Amino acid sequence: AYMFGVFIGAVTLGSLADKYGRKTVFYVSAIAQLLLSTSIAFVTNYYLFLILSMLYGVFGSAGSYITAFVLAMELVGPSKRTVCGITFQAVFAIGIMLVAVWGFLITNHVTLQFVYGLHSLLLIGHWWLIDESPRWLWAQGRVAECVDIVARGVKLNGSPEIDKAHFVSVGKAKTRTAHGPSATIADMFKT
Repeated sequence: AYMFGVFIGAVTLGSLADKYGRKTVFYVSAIAQLLLSTSIAFVTNYYLFLILSMLYGVFGSAGSYITAFVLAMELVGPSKRTVCGITFQAVFAIGIMLVAVWGFLITNHVTLQFVYGLHSLLLIGHWWLIDESPRWLWAQGRVAECVDIVARGVKLNGSPEIDKAHFVSVGKAKTRTAHGPSATIADMFKT
């Protein structure tokens, strides 16, 4: 049930992230992950457990993890993507090891699942810590917001300031001419 949920989430939430933004889908998924993963601890009905596990797969792995990875990759420049990707995966691996430690220390399965679910609390603060993807903002025609985020990143890196007005005007001109048909999951099956 869980992996079926991961499949459903991977197919559906990617297009939702393209439409509504990576940050929005990530945050909604993080809240759903917190609610679902802690609720699973108290479920005594097998079929309800399967349904909640499937939904947890949708929002946990596909919604929070994949969307966060894409957002992280889009927030850093090309020269830092390898390091960022490896760091992202290393933190995930450390989290898996922590799950094993909790499993060793906590013998009650209800308490153990609840503690597993509480790990999702770490994601809630990200709403205030991370920006929306500049690539997504640019693609949506929200050029000024995109340029502001990039300018903050440039300043944070200690590089010379950019001419925001120039990039906003160039971006608006490009987005006016760049709107073409967008692809959907159905396009993969057309021949």
